[in-house]
Amino acid sequence: MQINQNLPDIRMMTEVPRTLKEWWGNIRVAYGNEIMPYLGSLTDLLNVEANKSLITLMIEFWQPTTVTFQFTDFEITPTLEEISQIADLPLAGRVPLAPRTTSGISFLQSLGLKVSQCLRRADEGWVKLDYLFKRFGRRDSYDRFHQEFFVSRVDWERLRTIVFVTAFLGIMIFPKKKGCVDINLLPMVIFIFRGPIRVTIVPMILAEIFRSLSLCSRGYDHFKGSNLLLQIWVLEHFYQRHVENGAEADLRNKIRNHATRLSMWDAPNDEDGWRFFLTHLTGNHIQWRLPWVYGQALLRTNQAYFIELIGLEGFQPYAPLRVLRQFGITQDVPLWSNMALIEVNYEGRIPIERIAALVQGWCGILDSDMGVESWCTPEYYTWFMMGGILAKPSYEGILGFTDTQRSNQIGMKLLNLMHITTTMYQQVAPRSIDHLIQAVDDEPNEEMEKDPEEDPREPTEEMEEDLEEYLEHDPNLYDPRDGGVMHIEDELVPTVEDAHSEYGSIGFDEREDSNN
Repeated sequence: MQINQNLPDIRMMTEVPRTLKEWWGNIRVAYGNEIMPYLGSLTDLLNVEANKSLITLMIEFWQPTTVTFQFTDFEITPTLEEISQIADLPLAGRVPLAPRTTSGISFLQSLGLKVSQCLRRADEGWVKLDYLFKRFGRRDSYDRFHQEFFVSRVDWERLRTIVFVTAFLGIMIFPKKKGCVDINLLPMVIFIFRGPIRVTIVPMILAEIFRSLSLCSRGYDHFKGSNLLLQIWVLEHFYQRHVENGAEADLRNKIRNHATRLSMWDAPNDEDGWRFFLTHLTGNHIQWRLPWVYGQALLRTNQAYFIELIGLEGFQPYAPLRVLRQFGITQDVPLWSNMALIEVNYEGRIPIERIAALVQGWCGILDSDMGVESWCTPEYYTWFMMGGILAKPSYEGILGFTDTQRSNQIGMKLLNLMHITTTMYQQVAPRSIDHLIQAVDDEPNEEMEKDPEEDPREPTEEMEEDLEEYLEHDPNLYDPRDGGVMHIEDELVPTVEDAHSEYGSIGFDEREDSNN
């Protein structure tokens, strides 16, 4: 387990602007029902207290090559289904929202504002929250600034919900600059409200969380994803509780009831406490499957062992095959690729054809029914604990969800060399390692307790000798001279010569926006 402790002071959403809270209070009664289908319960993030220390510490455990948080004996990552359920946003039956760009002139014209008087407010690619609030946030805003509008009061009323959603996303979900809103969010919000197809913003939210985690783990000092949403996800998983009769499944607003669900948990209350907690956390002490996440789990594409998410500023890989336990599915050795090789930055120009191809292929993503029990196989546990030796990317073109050949090889050659610890026994499928235990001791972890310096992830000399022969003769493991990294060719990411006409013509702006 590698931890990056050399991180800068990372900027993130730590205090919700009073202006945004006042704005929501002003329009909630009149427009709340109209806004809810597009923001779900995200507006309740306005009342969540940020825990910057926790998120900063979590970044230390983030691994961009696997797109997961890795701890002592397990890994975990936010999933599409979890974010969808936490935020009460639709996912199934919809295609991902695609980014769009706009100019300062187009932005102001879409808001019904006279360009000659207001252009300087949006000519740098962003606009201040206060500027939007003064013109759309109060009931009498139109009367106060009517000389700046070229639209009627009726049209202004229709724009108020769109402008609020744009401002909320720009401040709370995709923060670009403190107190400012990215103008490129406006055409996306307009499409959400008025577009010809049903879209979901969940993949974009998750993509920007992943992007921020990876960038910050490499030394970037600005978290541009939703740290509040990530914080809720973290706490929900790290508070292990036994839910009886699906008591939590019926809670409609997961964010508003978040504090209530965790009220019985004596959680760490400072940075040192959280660091100790995270450093010693094991997989038998977390809540693997959130009780209100159910249905189908999106797992991989036909061409790759991951799913490519369309983000606001780039493409981001997502590898749910590595965290099947979060879906109540038994985790075996997963098929996987080096995720860091898949990250792509738009660099100011949106690749329309590639996005159109990903949107077309979204409905063909392979899925599976979610289960109830979150076990792992002993082969997987061995594979993860010896990650520096065994965890190599899988060959291309293997069907299914599991690297069956590697799992079988581990079971035949290495499983009997593993120390059977309490944490391992409590995570693997029942009775799967009983045949390896000569006699069940009242204290199965006694040997480990005698030598507290022993790291269960380090292979013994016997393992090393066996592994040398294993690695030398196993055709399914990569030569270390290749760095254990598969070569990701362009054909792994489907492209199309002619983008889908219906989708490719509904607002993609091919102009390069230098301010983006």
